[in-house]
Amino acid sequence: MAVMGSMGSMGSMGSMGSMGSMGSMGSMGSMGSMGSMGMSGLGGFAGDTAVFPALVQGLTISMQAVLDHQPTDPGGITARHQLKTGESENLGNYAAWVRASLYITEFMRSFDWQPLDGDMSKGIVLSHGRAAPLACVTLARPDIEVFKAQLRFLRSYRDQRGDRAAEILTQLGLPADYYGALMGLTATRHRHTLELMTITQVIAAHVTMMAKHHLACRRPDSLDPSVMPMIPTPGHNTYPSAHAAEAFAVATVLNGVVGSSKGRAYFPDPKRLQELLLRQAARIAVNRTVAGMHFPVDSWAGAAIGEAVGQIILAMCDKGGAVRSRRYTASGDSDFSLGAWQKDAATHGLAFAAKAAVPVEPSAIFGWLWGKVSAEFAG
Repeated sequence: MAVMGSMGSMGSMGSMGSMGSMGSMGSMGSMGSMGSMGMSGLGGFAGDTAVFPALVQGLTISMQAVLDHQPTDPGGITARHQLKTGESENLGNYAAWVRASLYITEFMRSFDWQPLDGDMSKGIVLSHGRAAPLACVTLARPDIEVFKAQLRFLRSYRDQRGDRAAEILTQLGLPADYYGALMGLTATRHRHTLELMTITQVIAAHVTMMAKHHLACRRPDSLDPSVMPMIPTPGHNTYPSAHAAEAFAVATVLNGVVGSSKGRAYFPDPKRLQELLLRQAARIAVNRTVAGMHFPVDSWAGAAIGEAVGQIILAMCDKGGAVRSRRYTASGDSDFSLGAWQKDAATHGLAFAAKAAVPVEPSAIFGWLWGKVSAEFAG
């Protein structure tokens, strides 16, 4: 039993001791820190257990001693020993990173993008649906004059860097602790909730990176040297903001958890908690402008993507549903705040199609995870 004396030899379980390292499911924030496939933080990406040379040698010697003179035919193997098949079968037996691969594939096979009006220089249309994808987010590509006008916001936010530095540095990845502090999450009791948060962020990042790539908008510090960002600028484009997309996607999904039947019974004041989760998402988004990373319009576009992604994931988790189609056209005089997002979005260029709804089918894979999350708030 000496080999089992250290949980460290169990790899992924060793990295789940605190919310900070469940934020290792959280070192995924803005694709810059997500590793080669966006899943490096999910415990055991390099392997399900840690492997030590002494253990390999010990097992080899033990095998030779224990199996000496034993028959080679194991016997007793029949068809009943085969695993069951099915979309949600066996998920509980997989490492978290394996399930992450399945979640991403399940979401992305219903996701598509097209140039706006056939011209990517005009913008991008992000769509959902397998047979006939429908637009869920349309982003017009901002003119350079929009970004030029937006530079004044980056200058005005610079004096907040000292006050917000600790937040900015600890929000480089998925800030699981910031949401966890509001919901009372722990890695022991809420590991599936943390898994749902993580995969939501990863998917939002994948979607946003596609928009960033095609819209091809330069970062603030490449337009104005006086921006002088307080942290290194990530190696990808500015519009839309992945941090805003990820933060609002996670907040949207967590709002769905809080607003579910189990959540309403578990949390004493669900509506207040839902508002606080959105305020946290907005704070994370604005912090990127404070740091010199993003224009406010980047956060508007990112939040639009994030909310849509979060709503799609919630629908896939449960019984399906419909997501409103939205379109964002950036304006140089638009700062970003939760109040503007909730009450005055139309005047800042965010419009929802009155009658357009994008249908979303339920998913057995996401449904399995939702069932596990719901069970964590059952008592």
